Amino acid sequence: MKKWVVFYAPDGRELLAYTLEGTFEGELEATKNQLAHENGIRPEDIAVKLEEDADRKKNAAALQEARDALLTSFPNSFINPRDEFIAHERSNQYIILSNCRTPEDIECKVLEWFSRPAHKTAPYSQEWRNRRFHEFMLQGVNNFLDTAFSEDDIAFIYDVLGNACKHSLTVEFVRHGMSIAWLKEEVEKRES
Repeated sequence: MKKWVVFYAPDGRELLAYTLEGTFEGELEATKNQLAHENGIRPEDIAVKLEEDADRKKNAAALQEARDALLTSFPNSFINPRDEFIAHERSNQYIILSNCRTPEDIECKVLEWFSRPAHKTAPYSQEWRNRRFHEFMLQGVNNFLDTAFSEDDIAFIYDVLGNACKHSLTVEFVRHGMSIAWLKEEVEKRES
């Protein structure tokens, strides 16, 4: 069974993984330094773990399940050859999947990048079409995340987490079961 060296960002996101087999002296430190440079973090903030092949396969299956769930949650959506999930082609609502290493990464992106179109994006000149578009996006978000966010909830999520402005808070929000009450309390705490 292969062992993997896996590098994690401070927010728990996987940055890179390679097999232990065939590595050379100093490779781990050189990789950490390169990843720190590429991601704008300090090398000492990168966690390194040794993982079994079976665990990696389990994660790959969970990731594929999340990708499939995206496609069923947003009717007529697709994943293009550049590994972009296109939720709504006409309005060009998409997220890049190639840098998602876990289902949690996808959940964070859905919250950060689809909260705006579910709340206020106006791709159409007629207001009724824009309302229908917002409903489509909100329903897709709720279907994928298995939530019941209201229009007010998604507006709050966009204001606080939209466009990945506070990614670490998004990660915490996901890990707290996407509780709006928790998010409001946490925002209030941080502002006081």
